Amino acid sequence: AITFAQAAGRKVTASNVEMKTSFLAAARVGSVLDCTATVISGGTRVAFAEAEVVDDDGRTIARASSTYLFTERE
Repeated sequence: AITFAQAAGRKVTASNVEMKTSFLAAARVGSVLDCTATVISGGTRVAFAEAEVVDDDGRTIARASSTYLFTERE
């Protein structure tokens, strides 16, 4: 998804160069989890994304951030 959002129309490989995940609460058995991911910023070489997982009660279960490096390919 990050490649589609930031490198549309280009042939690139997206490599994850840094990722941090924080687990903030335990998910209850049987709960429905929803993940929302957002591309925060980026350019032609680097992109930054964040994600949040919430349960069906609206509690934040986990948050993550990641940095991607784009490399041109043929």
